[in-house]
Amino acid sequence: GKLNAFFSIYDETQAEGNICLVGSLASSLNTVEPEVKEQLEILVQKILEWVTAILKEGRKKGVFDFKAAPRTKALLIITNMLASLQLSRLTDEKDFKTIKDTIIKELKA
Repeated sequence: GKLNAFFSIYDETQAEGNICLVGSLASSLNTVEPEVKEQLEILVQKILEWVTAILKEGRKKGVFDFKAAPRTKALLIITNMLASLQLSRLTDEKDFKTIKDTIIKELKA
Protein backbone atom coordinates (compact mmCIF):
# COMPACT_ATOMS: atom_id res chain seq x y z
CA GLY A 1 0.00 0.00 0.00
CA LYS A 2 0.87 3.67 0.27
CA LEU A 3 2.72 3.21 3.54
CA ASN A 4 5.12 0.83 1.80
CA ALA A 5 6.37 3.78 -0.28
CA PHE A 6 7.37 5.52 2.94
CA PHE A 7 9.08 2.39 4.33
CA SER A 8 10.91 1.77 1.04
CA ILE A 9 12.89 4.99 1.55
CA TYR A 10 14.27 3.55 4.78
CA ASP A 11 14.72 0.08 3.24
CA GLU A 12 16.99 1.51 0.53
CA THR A 13 18.93 3.64 3.01
CA GLN A 14 19.45 0.65 5.29
CA ALA A 15 20.44 -1.65 2.41
CA GLU A 16 23.12 0.86 1.40
CA GLY A 17 24.42 0.96 4.98
CA ASN A 18 23.56 4.63 5.33
CA ILE A 19 21.65 6.59 7.92
CA CYS A 20 18.77 8.93 7.19
CA LEU A 21 19.54 12.42 5.87
CA VAL A 22 16.99 13.89 8.28
CA GLY A 23 18.46 12.00 11.23
CA SER A 24 22.02 12.93 10.46
CA LEU A 25 21.33 16.62 9.80
CA ALA A 26 18.86 17.03 12.68
CA SER A 27 21.48 15.84 15.16
CA SER A 28 23.82 18.64 14.08
CA LEU A 29 21.18 21.27 13.38
CA ASN A 30 23.04 24.09 15.14
CA THR A 31 26.02 23.69 12.79
CA VAL A 32 24.18 23.82 9.46
CA GLU A 33 23.43 26.89 7.38
CA PRO A 34 20.05 28.57 8.07
CA GLU A 35 18.94 27.72 4.51
CA VAL A 36 19.71 24.03 5.09
CA LYS A 37 17.83 24.10 8.38
CA GLU A 38 14.83 25.73 6.68
CA GLN A 39 14.79 23.16 3.86
CA LEU A 40 15.14 20.32 6.37
CA GLU A 41 12.16 21.65 8.34
CA ILE A 42 10.12 21.81 5.12
CA LEU A 43 11.13 18.24 4.21
CA VAL A 44 10.22 16.90 7.66
CA GLN A 45 6.87 18.73 7.57
CA LYS A 46 6.09 17.19 4.15
CA ILE A 47 7.03 13.69 5.34
CA LEU A 48 4.91 14.16 8.48
CA GLU A 49 1.92 15.39 6.45
CA TRP A 50 2.34 12.50 3.99
CA VAL A 51 2.44 9.76 6.64
CA THR A 52 -0.38 11.41 8.62
CA ALA A 53 -2.60 11.48 5.50
CA ILE A 54 -1.85 7.80 4.77
CA LEU A 55 -2.76 6.86 8.35
CA LYS A 56 -5.99 8.91 8.29
CA GLU A 57 -7.06 7.33 5.02
CA GLY A 58 -6.12 3.83 6.17
CA ARG A 59 -8.05 4.20 9.41
CA LYS A 60 -11.08 5.59 7.57
CA LYS A 61 -11.03 2.60 5.20
CA GLY A 62 -10.65 0.17 8.10
CA VAL A 63 -7.17 -0.98 7.01
CA PHE A 64 -5.43 0.47 10.06
CA ASP A 65 -6.48 0.47 13.69
CA PHE A 66 -4.63 2.67 16.17
CA LYS A 67 -5.64 4.71 19.21
CA ALA A 68 -3.40 7.79 18.92
CA ALA A 69 -4.16 10.84 16.80
CA PRO A 70 -2.92 10.24 13.21
CA ARG A 71 -0.24 12.95 13.47
CA THR A 72 1.02 11.49 16.75
CA LYS A 73 1.08 7.99 15.27
CA ALA A 74 2.95 9.36 12.24
CA LEU A 75 5.53 10.96 14.55
CA LEU A 76 5.98 7.65 16.38
CA ILE A 77 6.46 5.73 13.13
CA ILE A 78 8.90 8.27 11.66
CA THR A 79 10.99 8.46 14.85
CA ASN A 80 11.09 4.67 15.09
CA MET A 81 12.33 4.37 11.52
CA LEU A 82 14.92 7.15 11.95
CA ALA A 83 16.28 5.58 15.11
CA SER A 84 16.16 2.01 13.80
CA LEU A 85 18.56 2.89 10.99
CA GLN A 86 21.13 4.07 13.51
CA LEU A 87 20.45 1.52 16.23
CA SER A 88 20.53 -1.52 13.94
CA ARG A 89 24.07 -0.56 12.91
CA LEU A 90 25.09 -1.15 16.52
CA THR A 91 22.88 -4.14 17.36
CA ASP A 92 21.98 -6.36 14.42
CA GLU A 93 20.92 -5.49 10.88
CA LYS A 94 17.89 -7.78 11.32
CA ASP A 95 16.61 -5.46 14.06
CA PHE A 96 15.76 -2.85 11.40
CA LYS A 97 13.40 -5.27 9.66
CA THR A 98 11.98 -6.47 12.97
CA ILE A 99 11.11 -2.90 13.99
CA LYS A 100 9.56 -2.12 10.61
CA ASP A 101 7.55 -5.36 10.50
CA THR A 102 6.29 -4.79 14.06
CA ILE A 103 5.14 -1.25 13.22
CA ILE A 104 3.20 -2.57 10.22
CA LYS A 105 1.73 -5.50 12.16
CA GLU A 106 0.56 -3.24 14.98
CA LEU A 107 -1.16 -0.90 12.51
CA LYS A 108 -3.26 -3.57 10.83
CA ALA A 109 -6.92 -3.65 11.77
